[in-house]
Amino acid sequence: MEITIRLATENDLAWVNSSYEGVNFLASAFHNEIIVIAEVNSEKAGLGRLVKINDNVWELGGMLVLTGYRNLGLSKKIIKFLLDQLSQVQVTVYCIPFEGLFVLYNSMGFEPVSNIDNIPNKVLDKFEWCKKTYPENVLLLKK
Repeated sequence: MEITIRLATENDLAWVNSSYEGVNFLASAFHNEIIVIAEVNSEKAGLGRLVKINDNVWELGGMLVLTGYRNLGLSKKIIKFLLDQLSQVQVTVYCIPFEGLFVLYNSMGFEPVSNIDNIPNKVLDKFEWCKKTYPENVLLLKK
């Protein structure tokens, strides 16, 4: 089995947004995002993104592994690939995962946010949107 993680291109955007629409995730705009696609044996199997909030803050999200490709470690590979894109700069990365995914994100260096005073409004607004939109509890984490 060959697993590849690659940067998405604008040609992938229709597939990306169709995949997100299927799970009620916000659509990608592409211009202020880093989107990656995981492929297994050249078949699209999952995706994730980093959304630029400002020069110092990004939000990791849109993590989705398609049903037939779960339990292959794709989520960790996608997260690592995305975080590696920012490894040369000093930034804060927030994420808003479902509560059941805490162990995964914690293993990748994310910790619960204890003080929301300095969090950008875009991140807080997304957190509130997620809490209202999804039946599962969501967390606000940062790295």
